[in-house]
Amino acid sequence: MRGTDSDFRVDARDVHARLGVSTAFNVWITRRIADFGFLTGQDFHAFLRESSGGRPSKEYTLTMDMAKHLAMVDRSKTGM
Repeated sequence: MRGTDSDFRVDARDVHARLGVSTAFNVWITRRIADFGFLTGQDFHAFLRESSGGRPSKEYTLTMDMAKHLAMVDRSKTGM
């Protein structure tokens, strides 16, 4: 089942911050996508966000299911 645009409503940076992950965001999200086989267009969308001077940052919007999965595999009290 492919996600519709309205399904991608969770900001991955918010999930990362809320879980209190100590690994850098870009390393964490890339690793999680690879480890669990998440798919672009089905589980998440990636895009470049313009910055005010530096390089654009790569951002991710997730489906609620992917966000829940990331929280559960975090194995923290916050994640549960």
